[in-house]
Amino acid sequence: FMHPRVQELCDIMPAWKGSLHLKTPVLRNFLDLLCRRGRKINTTSLSGYLLLSMLAGLRVTRRSTLRYKTETAAMQKWLATVLDCATGDYDLAVEVAECRRLVKGYGETYERGKASFERIMNTLDSLRNRPGAASRVRELRNAALADEHGEALTAMLKKVA
Repeated sequence: FMHPRVQELCDIMPAWKGSLHLKTPVLRNFLDLLCRRGRKINTTSLSGYLLLSMLAGLRVTRRSTLRYKTETAAMQKWLATVLDCATGDYDLAVEVAECRRLVKGYGETYERGKASFERIMNTLDSLRNRPGAASRVRELRNAALADEHGEALTAMLKKVA
């Protein structure tokens, strides 16, 4: 069963084309029409096999896709944050490094994890110079992992801030 969203289709396109489709309402709406209903792919049929083979063949173009570009930029920013934290507080740097575990999967799971990760990274500046910053980041990360709706993280952010 396959049910890609518009964002996922744009993510496998070349970066320039994917960002153009996301920014242009007409193109985005056209892709939305294609994505509205999920598909059952019969892998024992020739057409199902060829479709999945074509998708697997796209891996050679991975480095030119929109998803690769956005993920690479996000990871470079995260690594710079980890290195910056390491100069002042090693334990905090370790906890910030562990926070990348939140970003995983695809679809809604990916979006929720990414949003939780960004919320924690946004509070990092206010936590940095406080005593026990590493344990607070650990608590935030554990709260984000514990609840898929983000309610535990929201409550913990209010408590920490």
